[in-house]
Amino acid sequence: METADTQIAALQSLGIEDPKRALQRLTHLAGRGVTDDDLERLYPLLFRALQESPDPNRSLLAFCRWFEATGNPLVYLNLLCAHPVALEIFCIVTGSSQIFADLLARQPECFELIADPGQRGESRPVATLTREIRNLVEACSYPDLKREALRRWKAREMLRIGVRDLAGIASLTETARAFSDLADACLQAALDIAYTILPKPDQNPPAFAVIAMGKLGGRELNYSSDIDLMFVHADDLPETLLLEDGTSINTLAWLNRLAETLIKTLSEEGTHGHVFRVDMRLRPEGRFGPLVRSLSAYRFYYENWAEPWELQALIKARFVAGHRALGEAFHRLITPFVYNPFPPPEFIASIVENKRRIERKCALEGQTESNIKVGHGGIRDIEFLVQRLQLLHGGKLPSLRTPNTLQALQRLYQAGILPKETHRHLAEDYVFLRTLEHRLQLLHGHQTQTLPPPRSPERLRLARRMGFDSSEVFETELSQRRARVHTYLQNLFYGEIPSPRLPATTNTDLATLLDTIDSPASQAQLIRLLHDHGFHHPEKLIPLLQMPMRGNEYGGMPPDTPIEFKNIASRLLEMAARTPNPDAALFGFEALAIAVPNRAQLYAACDDSPQMLDKLLRLAGGSPPLFQRLVRHQEWLENLINPEEESRDWWHPLRKVKDYGAQIDALATNIERKWLEIGARDIWGEIDVLEVQQHLTQLAEQTLQILLELCAQELATQNRADTSQELASLAVFGLGKLGGQELGYASDWDVIFLCDESCLRDTARSRTLHRIIELLEEAITHLATHNLPITLDLRLRPWGKDGALFTSHKALYHYHKTSGEIWEKQALLKARFVAGNSKQGAYATQVLQAISYPKPFPKTYTDAMRAMKRRIETERLEPHLRTSDLKLGHGGLLDIEWLAQWLQMQHGRRISGLRCPNTVQTLGSLADAHLLDNAEADVLIATYLQLTRARNALWLYTGRSQDRLPEDTISIRAFARLLGYVDDQEGAQALSDLRRAMNEARRIFESRFYAD
Repeated sequence: METADTQIAALQSLGIEDPKRALQRLTHLAGRGVTDDDLERLYPLLFRALQESPDPNRSLLAFCRWFEATGNPLVYLNLLCAHPVALEIFCIVTGSSQIFADLLARQPECFELIADPGQRGESRPVATLTREIRNLVEACSYPDLKREALRRWKAREMLRIGVRDLAGIASLTETARAFSDLADACLQAALDIAYTILPKPDQNPPAFAVIAMGKLGGRELNYSSDIDLMFVHADDLPETLLLEDGTSINTLAWLNRLAETLIKTLSEEGTHGHVFRVDMRLRPEGRFGPLVRSLSAYRFYYENWAEPWELQALIKARFVAGHRALGEAFHRLITPFVYNPFPPPEFIASIVENKRRIERKCALEGQTESNIKVGHGGIRDIEFLVQRLQLLHGGKLPSLRTPNTLQALQRLYQAGILPKETHRHLAEDYVFLRTLEHRLQLLHGHQTQTLPPPRSPERLRLARRMGFDSSEVFETELSQRRARVHTYLQNLFYGEIPSPRLPATTNTDLATLLDTIDSPASQAQLIRLLHDHGFHHPEKLIPLLQMPMRGNEYGGMPPDTPIEFKNIASRLLEMAARTPNPDAALFGFEALAIAVPNRAQLYAACDDSPQMLDKLLRLAGGSPPLFQRLVRHQEWLENLINPEEESRDWWHPLRKVKDYGAQIDALATNIERKWLEIGARDIWGEIDVLEVQQHLTQLAEQTLQILLELCAQELATQNRADTSQELASLAVFGLGKLGGQELGYASDWDVIFLCDESCLRDTARSRTLHRIIELLEEAITHLATHNLPITLDLRLRPWGKDGALFTSHKALYHYHKTSGEIWEKQALLKARFVAGNSKQGAYATQVLQAISYPKPFPKTYTDAMRAMKRRIETERLEPHLRTSDLKLGHGGLLDIEWLAQWLQMQHGRRISGLRCPNTVQTLGSLADAHLLDNAEADVLIATYLQLTRARNALWLYTGRSQDRLPEDTISIRAFARLLGYVDDQEGAQALSDLRRAMNEARRIFESRFYAD
């Protein structure tokens, strides 16, 4: 047994300020079943754990307070002795944060968040948080109890997030996202509480949406951040609102009370503190403006009165709670104000001047060096720099429209706007400074960005909280990072933005190596250079560099070709290295150089326009199959790089072609060109995944309409008879992805043909219509011979492939009343008129909805749908592909679609907003109808779009339809880069994120679809 003197010496070596008093406090922990011998077992472990604490004094006091507060201290002592890691984490957490030390003393049972590896290791998605807090709040009968339950739960969750952060389990990005997810869940719960406090309307309350701004909008929340909010209501408000008790109230007054109650629920102090402080100053007119505005009022303000800084702040706007459709409408409203394709110079100048004002104010307050947010080389420097680039380029590149700073940095690099090293430095410095901000704020929970005085004890403790053993090393790194950030601010924010290039020394060396490329020594150096830039097989690329310099056995190069090539060589290598597949980028560029009439002119054009070179390489490295189409059709190059406005009636010239076969061939060429344009714009970040779906769907609809007219015209020519009557009786309905306006690059075109009853009864007209459809099938088969991934699928018609090619609305209704399977009715949920006679289409739509939305909804439908889904999972999905199949896998596209469709079939007859063939829109409507939580809809929509984008990326890269995630290293890396993971060298993060998203979507699917 150690003597008291030995223990005092041990405490003194740890830096405990009063070791004798500390030992007395420790010995007083004996009692309530804990003996002195028990404490003797604990001391060595406790002293070892205190060594890991950034502030041993604070940790020791926190331990004593917590241990005294426990109900059964012997159980906890035995646990600590058996699992000393928990004690080490306890000391790190409490030594870093007084607020967490106080929470553990107040709620000692929260120690399980430290001791339980499952709890501290678990990342909890926002949908899980939302379900948990909703259940807790709903279990409370009174509003005060609901509010206190929310405060208590939020404090516990903050500790869980802090433990993961301080124990090194979660990164800064994950920690900030976790805080933001927690705030999202709290906001929705607080809004639900507010609705229970206010007098209830007789009918559904008016639409009300909560918009997050600032760090919450960017999912970058700190430990002690305020949450910046704005509130919006719909335009079509009734003047008064009838309440359940029979009285009425002014609608706008009721909405203002709702907003005030929400703010009070979040910010009012209780036994367990507050939920979040709320800042409403970013709303129009700041603290003098009304709390709630209509969409029209926001539009009027941003059109006429908004300052540039207010529009800049809207970069961070994000819907977080309330009525989803209204929140999405708000986002559509503000986007043109924020992202102008041609931002006025005075707008950008105002942003720059605003930054200078912030710096002057900081200097006047003496905080230039001490404030890591607004001071020299601080967080604001990076944010302003990034946002200026977003405002400059986001109008033309939707991929840059993200509220998250780190994500924006990554996308700026991917778009070729920031060089690789600049992107890496800024991202690393931002993470360092934000981590430092976290360590400052979690000590006492204050919203501070001010450093302690230099050489003070607290400055040393801050360095230890940052993981530094020496304050000198911390100060050096902090100083270097701030200096680097400030340099980038001067160059990229206040100065001109340089084009990405290789280091200057490499340019000279590369020219020399190219001049001597026949030398084995030069080739060896080039191979090393290519390898360092991330090329996969450098030795195979040497002939590609030799060709423009020396030619081949069939002839040499004109004198100007090597000169022009050397002018672009350094940019060529760097830009190719940034593409999804660098080797494919160089091979593709060489194929184009072979195909064009004059290599030197191509190189000169790329030298004059680095953007052209960048686009060509990104297309070649991102989609070798699409780039081959461009090589075969060089005449498309100019318009692809510099597109001109094109008429929507792009097929009009086809009408001038007299020969039917030539018309079909011309149509195929036009489709191939537009397919290339859509894919290229996708790869270049000029359109997002929803726009890709819209463009492909619109192309399919136009093609079907053109073919109907051409086929009818051809049949009329063959038979010398008028076919207009038959064509006027026909309506073409898209099903599946076509019906949902969700086409991917390799999606089948699922259709059914419906005609009026008179045409079906008239044998001659019926025969003519049958022949028109046959000609259309043949034409689409011919289009596929042009290497177009188009397949017309008619198997969803009544009786499938054995049924007639077309039927009438009445016959279809009769079929589903007598013979149709439930899965066929489910398929008709996606039915949408796409071609033919619009009047026939409008009538048929009503018939189709009557089939798909039964009233009442039979329980047998649920049983049948569950049985069929289980059958798909057991018969069509191999067990080892459950996490790798984007369509059929657990949490894949099919899970999300079936959940949405099952809820549609149940409630669509009652709720007209659910009668929608588009999955994303349906999920939003389900949230507005309270059939899904907003958080669940967020997860399902985000996962659905993520998986859709992943499927599109696989097709772009391979030219083949596939649902399985790639397995070879090169394909995984290319796939990750196509999805925007420019720093994910091995592609592991991209695959991990996809599987994590699928896992959460599966949890939601199972909890809803399979639950009784």
